[in-house]
Amino acid sequence: MIETQQNATEDILKDASKDASKDASKDVKNKPGRSAKNKKRVLEIVKIAERYPDKSQAEIAEIVGIDKSNVNRALKKYGLRRADIDGYKNNRADILAGLQTRVLQSVTDVDIEKAPFRDKIVALGILFDKERLERGQSTGNLALTSLIEVIDKRDRAAKKNKN
Repeated sequence: MIETQQNATEDILKDASKDASKDASKDVKNKPGRSAKNKKRVLEIVKIAERYPDKSQAEIAEIVGIDKSNVNRALKKYGLRRADIDGYKNNRADILAGLQTRVLQSVTDVDIEKAPFRDKIVALGILFDKERLERGQSTGNLALTSLIEVIDKRDRAAKKNKN
């Protein structure tokens, strides 16, 4: 188990190192005071955080072989804040619902009147489907398929009872 975990950690670091080596000249080349090793390490941290969003900063630090505070500093520098990401993941439905409300409130009657006919029809179809989903109703042929399955089941049961 420990050996498997160590192999997985080495694989993650190898992948991140390859990508970091490719990107080192592009991403942090012109930052003064950075050694090539530090540039590569920062990019490894960023690549691991992007590729493995479930890894904590402590886990990333362990993989790269540095202190957790250095991981935090590197992620902050590139705008990747784990707390923000985790907060979004844990509250995605509420955040999206809030954004939907803002968008809906910003649409005026004038906006609707100005919209091209095609856009109105597309919006109508999408809203119709969403309304049916919210009400637990079919939005396609699913109800027909379910009905066919119920009838088939009933017919098989009737045949079985005859025999």
